[in-house]
Amino acid sequence: MGRRLGSKQLPPEQLTKNLKKPLPRPVVVAFVQHTGGDGKSTLSAAVGQQIATHRRDRVIAIDAAVAAGGLSQRLPVQNESTIQTLLSNLASIHRWSDAREHTSQGRTGLELLTSGDSIADDAVLTAAGYERVIEVLTANDTYNLLLVDCDAGVTGELKDAILDSADVIVVPAAGRDGVSGAVVTMNRLMYLADKYPHRASHYRGLISTAVVALNHIAPKSILRDEEVATMFRERVGVREVVSVPFDPTLKDGSEVDIMLTGKATSNALLQLAAEVVTSLRRSV
Repeated sequence: MGRRLGSKQLPPEQLTKNLKKPLPRPVVVAFVQHTGGDGKSTLSAAVGQQIATHRRDRVIAIDAAVAAGGLSQRLPVQNESTIQTLLSNLASIHRWSDAREHTSQGRTGLELLTSGDSIADDAVLTAAGYERVIEVLTANDTYNLLLVDCDAGVTGELKDAILDSADVIVVPAAGRDGVSGAVVTMNRLMYLADKYPHRASHYRGLISTAVVALNHIAPKSILRDEEVATMFRERVGVREVVSVPFDPTLKDGSEVDIMLTGKATSNALLQLAAEVVTSLRRSV
């Protein structure tokens, strides 16, 4: 485990080199999964920390949720401002320093825009609100790389808006249910491609550049990683599959710090982050 399945494992030095390769414009990476409990928020935080550690870009993780999102429990929060606060102040955001007033920032430099914990109707993130946030955070290179944690409770127009904004998707899969949920996610993209022919190339492109993370959230797993990886590559058509081994420091609910993970997990997360950048370079 902790490897690029079905492919030759690259040494950490090459992975780091791949991770640092330039990108031509601001990009959006969406972490999506039809089911919950696959460690999506954890991997969003971990990959974001890897990218922020190795790249000079301004990197932000966005908690896209209709209520309290999981990403806010995986990364340090020092700012009471939320995505709704930012939406209320869009007219005042013209550069990175303006947006920074609404974010928290951890040791690696990764910033976080939280969803907050309000369940009031007027605090629910909408598709239109999300689109405005992405527009302002990518304008004038305010942020170079945006990672969006799409909460499992997000459906309908908001989820489609997240998929529309994405240059690359990462789909975590834990156990058989997670694998099934990942397939449903890909089927949704095919459905959208059929429904909106003028956007078909975008949705199909998200499949062909997708990175699936077989996330081992328990010490033992009944999944046969190589068989699952072959299925995703040959039958679904994703670009890459990476296995992330179980690590007690990434257990559900805990704050993520990639410096605390074991060597195998650290290498897997580096691999996953490098594959994300490789997919981005192919899609933009």
